[in-house]
Amino acid sequence: MQFFVKLLLLFSILFFSSGAFAKEDFICKLIVNKNTCWDEYEVTVDVLDPYATPQKSKAKLKVAKGKRKKSVTFPCKGREYITLYSKFSPTIWEGKENETYRSNKTWVIPAEVEDDAVDWRINVCFPSDFQSVPQPTGALKDCKCLRETPKRIKLDKDKKKKEIEDKDTPIKK
Repeated sequence: MQFFVKLLLLFSILFFSSGAFAKEDFICKLIVNKNTCWDEYEVTVDVLDPYATPQKSKAKLKVAKGKRKKSVTFPCKGREYITLYSKFSPTIWEGKENETYRSNKTWVIPAEVEDDAVDWRINVCFPSDFQSVPQPTGALKDCKCLRETPKRIKLDKDKKKKEIEDKDTPIKK
C-alpha cells in the first residue's frame, strides 16, 4: 500500500511540474510593412515552422500593390519556431519568377505566456528583414520602411490610459 502511495505522489509531482497546465496554444499575429520603394509590387509572405515535418504553411498574406501594411493571425504553440518566406511580383530579373527570400530571423514562441496574453506579435519590414532581396528598378537611395510599432493600451496605477510599445511580445488583454 505504501508503495502505491509513493508511486502516486511521484506521478503527481511529475505531472504538475511538467507544465501540463501551461497555456501553450495561443494566437500569433504577423504584421508585414513594405518600404516606400516597393509600392508598385505585390509582396507575399508565408509563415512556416522550419523544423516541422512535413513543411506546411501556418499562414500566408499578400500586401497588395499600392498598400504598405497587412497583418494575419494564426494559431501557434509554445516552443514552436517561426520562419518567414517572401516573394514579390512583378519580378525584377528574368528567370527569378519563383525566387523566395527567407527572413533574417527565426522566432521561437515562448514555452508559456501569461494567462492574460491575447496574442504574440511578429512585426517585420519588407525587404530589410529578409535575406538577399534585390533592389527594385529605379528605387531611390532613401527607401524607408514606415513600420508602425504596435501599441497596446494599458491602464496605469491611476487608471489613466497609457500606450506601451510592443516588439515581438505578447499583447495583454
